[in-house]
Amino acid sequence: MLNDYFIARDAPSFLVRYLEAGEIDLPVYRRKLLSLCQQQQISYEQWWALLDELNTLVEKPALGIDIGKGIRIEHCGLLGYLFRTSSNVMQALSCYQRYERLLYAGGGVKTSISKGILSLSWPAEVGQSTLISDALLLAALVATTREILEDASVSPVAVHFRQAISIDSLASYTHFFNAEVICNSPELAISYQLNDLNREIPSQDQTLHQLLGQQAQSLLSQLPEADAFLTNVRTAIVERLHDARSDAGSIAKSLGISTRSFHRELNSRGVQYKNILREVRKTMALHHLKDATLSLSEITLLLGYSEQSAFNRAHKLWFGSTPQQHRVELLDPVSIS
Repeated sequence: MLNDYFIARDAPSFLVRYLEAGEIDLPVYRRKLLSLCQQQQISYEQWWALLDELNTLVEKPALGIDIGKGIRIEHCGLLGYLFRTSSNVMQALSCYQRYERLLYAGGGVKTSISKGILSLSWPAEVGQSTLISDALLLAALVATTREILEDASVSPVAVHFRQAISIDSLASYTHFFNAEVICNSPELAISYQLNDLNREIPSQDQTLHQLLGQQAQSLLSQLPEADAFLTNVRTAIVERLHDARSDAGSIAKSLGISTRSFHRELNSRGVQYKNILREVRKTMALHHLKDATLSLSEITLLLGYSEQSAFNRAHKLWFGSTPQQHRVELLDPVSIS
């Protein structure tokens, strides 16, 4: 699951720069960011919480786009300089795929080419992210692509988001990407014309690029893999949801430790059990809703809810719609451009 992975310390620094560029005065929040910047990496759960907190504090529509479009090559560390020294954007994106974990560990980006269009996608199987986090990622990719090509008009063909996008925010998405925006998609994805990606990067330097690639490979080998304890917790939750034994005590018992030790292990990782349970349920809800053979009452039981109304309330909080409305969208996605 995505929650088991970590994000490099560059991520909180994006938010620090965002505050500084916008002259946004949030001293307590800024101190929290600076403290996290001193760590080697933070968890996805911490990252999502930071973005949600900032969204509450600044109340800006399309916050992820607003942050992502301000990210520059020099903000992205070694990965950014690999982009800048690439011969073309295809090579740069190949580097991103190879060394993505230096920035967003666990993202699992995949590429495919069809009819002159290259698509990058992040399968939902690794876990459900948030709209702000996803929008920030894609906006940063577009902003840095435009930067290295020295052409602000270069735009993707389409961008796909797994979540719904509010009407208030949609204009910001379409204006920035200048492309078709598809909501409630099975995967997070972005597509480009191959002709744009094969354009020469003015600052290319293959000698330096090769040296930077060696450094990136060395750093990559030092990164931790997924947290085995958290992976076991999520596996235990999935195995016990259907029979309503997903409380912290039951999960701790299944792992062979006391409830107190269980919470101590979670606290040491900066996560709370209720948040892990919520994210597992969200991911499973998406998976089950796409299976037309399952009724909503069956999905309710599979997710460990005793009543349909409880699942309805939770789903509305997660996705902003009822399970039935979301199922229709998932089985028949509507594109918005």
